[in-house]
Amino acid sequence: MAISIFALGGFTTLGLAVLVIAFTGYAIHQVFFHPLSDIPGPFLAKLTRWWQAYEVFSGAAEVTERALHEKYGKPKCTSIGANGTIDAHNRLPGARGA
Repeated sequence: MAISIFALGGFTTLGLAVLVIAFTGYAIHQVFFHPLSDIPGPFLAKLTRWWQAYEVFSGAAEVTERALHEKYGKPKCTSIGANGTIDAHNRLPGARGA
């Protein structure tokens, strides 16, 4: 017997609609209005840091970061997460020696 998500009740449908609207609003803010939105980088980096966690756990983080610098040139900094950047020498801004 198949159960439709819409047959589970109004609260489930309403909750799902609220989540979709909230994520859409968050995505629009991050892509267009966030102070770091003009920094080049992967699209998913503007929304979440999960892509970076995957790269770290797969062992490809260093290769990916170097590829990002090659793809976007050597800008002042590259976006690596919703609120994170790295400079042209793979250092976090504000870190000692940066």
